[in-house]
Amino acid sequence: MWPLSPPLHGARASYETCISLTRGMGAQKRRSRLTAAAGAIDTAGEDFRTAAAGQTLHTLDPEKFQIPGIGEEEKADKRASAIEELPLHPYLDHIDGQAWLAAEVVHEDGFVRLEFFVSPPPCWDQVLTARARNHFKLFGLRRTYALQANRFIGEIRG
Repeated sequence: MWPLSPPLHGARASYETCISLTRGMGAQKRRSRLTAAAGAIDTAGEDFRTAAAGQTLHTLDPEKFQIPGIGEEEKADKRASAIEELPLHPYLDHIDGQAWLAAEVVHEDGFVRLEFFVSPPPCWDQVLTARARNHFKLFGLRRTYALQANRFIGEIRG
C-alpha cells in the first residue's frame, strides 16, 4: 500500500514530474490537469480515512494511490497482506501514554547494554499487539533504540 522504507521520490521530485508532463500544453490545460490530480488526491484521502475508521487499511487498492508519471518499475509493491502486517500509524493508532516498549539490561563481558523489545499492555488486542511487533521489526527499532541508548550509556561511563 505505502512504502515501508523512505520514499524513493520526494515531494519536490513528484511535483517536478507532474509539471514536466504538462509543460508543453499551455496554462489552461495544465491547470485542468493539476485540478484533476488534486481531486484524485482528495478522493484517495477520503478512501484512506474511511478505511482507517473501519480498520480495513489492508484492503485498499494501491492503484488508487499512484503518483502520475512514476512507473511501476520504479516502485515495489509493499502492500500488507493481513491487518497484522500494517505498521502503526502515528495519528490513527492511539497508543500515546501506554507503555509498550521495554528494555532489558544485559551484562556481558564486562559491558552493560540494553536490549529493547515490544511489551504490550494487557488491554491491547491480538491485532494491535501483532502490529506493534511488526512495526518494531519492520523499521529495525530494536537496533536503532539499542544504538542510541548504548551510545548514551557509553558517554555516561566515559
